[in-house]
Amino acid sequence: MKTTSPKIRPNSIHTTTKVEYYKRVFSRCQLCGQPSEEVHHIVPKSKGGVDTFKNYISLCRNCHRKLHLHRNWKSHQAELLTYKFYDEDKLLGVTSDETEEEEFLLLLKQYLDSGEQASNV
Repeated sequence: MKTTSPKIRPNSIHTTTKVEYYKRVFSRCQLCGQPSEEVHHIVPKSKGGVDTFKNYISLCRNCHRKLHLHRNWKSHQAELLTYKFYDEDKLLGVTSDETEEEEFLLLLKQYLDSGEQASNV
């Protein structure tokens, strides 16, 4: 009996994305402190938001849905940015708004490599 090995597709190789790095460092909801399950775009991509660290915030499912963020994103934007930048500065000593994308990604990687645990409650 002939066995076949599974085909390996080039796109199936796992690479850590920016969102995954952000979620690993900010593993708690940046609003309530519960474990985070999602990285939310503060300005939705469908509304012209960009896929950058400046537009990410880690949220638990409850906060994400409770605030109806996709429908009411403008009314929550200042609040989300305040919590987000506070947590980033507390944990990394700098915010994503103060750095370039590549520099912020490097800070996230260094934080993870240092073995520190996110305590952004």
